[in-house]
Amino acid sequence: MTSEIAGTVVTDANGHYFADLAPGIYTGQLVKQGFITTYVVGVSLTTHKNLGQDATAIKIPAADEIRIVLTWGYQPFDEDSHLVGPTPNNRYFHTWYSDKKYEYNGELYADLDHDDVDSYGPETTTIRKRIDGTYTFYVHNYSGNGPDNSNTLAASDAKVEIYNGNNASPVKTYHIPAGEGKERYWYVFDMTVNGAELTFEDKNELTDRKPKADLDFDNGPMSHAPYSENIYIENNPGANDTVKVQGLSEGDIVSLYLEGRRINSNPVQPGSDTAELSNLDFGAAGSTASLSVTSRGSRESNLIQVTVLSEAKYAELSASAKDAFSDHEVPATLSVGESVYLADPLKPLPEHLKIKVLGIEPVSTVNQAVYLDNNFYYGVTLEGYNGSNNPVQYKVSLELRLGFSAVNKELILTVPTVFSALQQSLAIADQLLNSGLNDNRFLHARDFADQVLQNQTASTSDYIDALIALNGVLKGLI
Repeated sequence: MTSEIAGTVVTDANGHYFADLAPGIYTGQLVKQGFITTYVVGVSLTTHKNLGQDATAIKIPAADEIRIVLTWGYQPFDEDSHLVGPTPNNRYFHTWYSDKKYEYNGELYADLDHDDVDSYGPETTTIRKRIDGTYTFYVHNYSGNGPDNSNTLAASDAKVEIYNGNNASPVKTYHIPAGEGKERYWYVFDMTVNGAELTFEDKNELTDRKPKADLDFDNGPMSHAPYSENIYIENNPGANDTVKVQGLSEGDIVSLYLEGRRINSNPVQPGSDTAELSNLDFGAAGSTASLSVTSRGSRESNLIQVTVLSEAKYAELSASAKDAFSDHEVPATLSVGESVYLADPLKPLPEHLKIKVLGIEPVSTVNQAVYLDNNFYYGVTLEGYNGSNNPVQYKVSLELRLGFSAVNKELILTVPTVFSALQQSLAIADQLLNSGLNDNRFLHARDFADQVLQNQTASTSDYIDALIALNGVLKGLI
């Protein structure tokens, strides 16, 4: 039966609308080119505007997709769509509210793309990539029948429509069997897909047993999410931004979720551990996004939320690597076991900057002695004084990280000879002496160093002993 149309309105750019209607209960029809016709039940009041009389517009599926739409009445509040179907590895997937997407090797095959939990629906499940075989669709009364067993599936006036390809009309419609039953499941249909052809086996039965629970589901192991320290994001001006994820295995695919889009990397190639996404544009102000990894034969990992630096902050990080970290000599007053300061203390560094030593190696092999080393806890440390006749240089490779962005930097650290270091430390001691310092321990160490420098027959061990003593007292004075 067709009722008289009480009014027609057009939503604005944000989907908002206002209908000025006489008080009463109305059924609204949502119509738009490219969308499935859906309905909303709304109430018009006499005292004020009744907000929240909303509905969800469902797009017509793409030409090769199949969309299943579930709608129902006010009670029960939450009916859940379940789709069971074949997988590329000859097993079965199961999409539902707790596992909304089925993916295989980084490709999306089916998903519960709209989950409704507060009456009416629509709730939509979409087969994105067809696999020949049989699919089962059923509905679960998640809310339960209520304290008086009145909120049953049988009384919910539920309806399921199936849309094949970019067709605005359903190819099949099912109405739930009405009755007094209190069953929790509605087994709606089995659908056989053979290319573009769909064949339905009507079930349309209420049951207390979950359909297809005994199948071999491809739950698979979940892929490992990327570690934050293996994520590298560049935010350059324009569409020149990149995301790199390291520490991966052959065949892994990285997915970037940005502003409603999903962007997949190419699979990691043999002999590599890195996936890269390029030609991105995070914008001048930066952004937030999410990353995941899908490994071969495994489900997509949990999402890792990442914050993208603004272009200005990323430029500041790059400038810090250039300006604050430069070649320099290890301070003569440093004691063995102490950390070498890698940045110029007079140059400002970005707040929360993390410095990681990737590697350290001598520029040329002079002897077997090791003067600098990379300590896991303390970074680059002085391991011993240089008793050779020449300064020794080390190349230090650094990673400077700010959040999920990082730049690499190499610099040369020069370890002075113990003879040069003792002269430099003594010069500092003399400055303190001239300023009036008159500590006995300091004076003794200063005089011992001076005597060693004046002694032309002093050995390397004498120089090292003098330097240890003098730097020991200077440590608390400078």
